[in-house]
Formats: sequence, structure tokens, C-alpha cells
Amino acid sequence: MKHLLCVLVLLSSLFLAAQKHVLIIKTDDQSNQTVGAYGNQLMVTPNMDMLVAEGTRFTAAYNMGCWSPAVCIPSRTMFMYGKQLWEAKNIHHTNAPKSMPEIFKENGYHTFMTGKWHAMGPRPSKIFDQIGGTPTQGQLKTFYSEYGHMTDVTAKETVDFIRAYDRDKPFFAYVAFNAPHVPRETAQKYYDLYPHNQM
Repeated sequence: MKHLLCVLVLLSSLFLAAQKHVLIIKTDDQSNQTVGAYGNQLMVTPNMDMLVAEGTRFTAAYNMGCWSPAVCIPSRTMFMYGKQLWEAKNIHHTNAPKSMPEIFKENGYHTFMTGKWHAMGPRPSKIFDQIGGTPTQGQLKTFYSEYGHMTDVTAKETVDFIRAYDRDKPFFAYVAFNAPHVPRETAQKYYDLYPHNQM
């Protein structure tokens, strides 16, 4: 019996050692036509292009529409729960199916989230092990806070989480940027990349 227990412990350790960290980066209401790596040469997106080249990308993922003017709510809900549009519409905090982070958690992952939640179902604090300091619900009136632009704040929280992560088990990190959703605010240097007379 002791030998069997040792084998099971060894196998579970090997399983956890073989698991990779998972980082999901979601931008809000962004078309693939606004990323240079997908063929639009007018787009200046070097960091996103690098992620496309070195990571995994979804090239046949489409939003099926929405039940409200805001496409972000259904797209986030469908993504988190693996449900189609009209199934996702009926999800609320008491009937939500198991979410993606909960499935990762059941399989030995530490789960982290920062940025915009705005999905049907329970609050992120009920689903994730760890929440960054900036989870937001819904549309913001401005992307600027006392800590800076929300894109920079969300990115910094993610980098800080990854650099400080020292647990034995792998992590699942869901990083959900508010931009480029309205109010579509950014620093002037980014507007300057796209002169009006050249667009």
C-alpha cells in the first residue's frame, strides 16, 4: 500500500510539473483587422504582433452577436463558460455552469484575474483564487484613474503577478483589458501613429 501511495504521489507530481502556465489576454471589442500581424499593414502593433508570432492565437473565433448593444458582455460570457449566445444570455450568479478558471483550478492551477470582468454569472472573486486591484464592471467614463491609464494599470498588475509568482503549481491568468472599448482614450503618441490624412 505504501508503494502504491508513493507511485500516486510521484505521478501527481509529474502531472503538475508537466503543466504549463496559461496567460489569456483579452482586449475589449477589438477586431482582428486592427492588429498588424493579421495583415493590416497600417496598424502599428509590435507587442501584439509578437504575441501572435510566439503564442497561440484564435483565428476562427467569432462573436455570434449580442442581446444588447454591448458586444463585450456576450463575448466574455460565451468565452468564460463555453456557451453559445442564447445559452449565455440566461446565465446569472445562481445558475452559472462551471467557468474556465474553475476548471483550471480543479486541475491544479492557481487562478488570477485582472482588468474588466463584465460577464454574466458570479463576481470574479467567487471564481478566481486571486484578483488584481482593478477589476471593473461595465463601461468606464474614462480610462484614466489616479494610478494612470487602465491599460497600463492592468498590464503592470499582470507583470507584477507573474514576477512575484512563486508557487509550485502552474497559474491560469486571465488579463482583460478595457481598451479599445469606448471611451477610446489613449495618450497622444498613439493617436500620432495614425495621421488622419493617411487613414
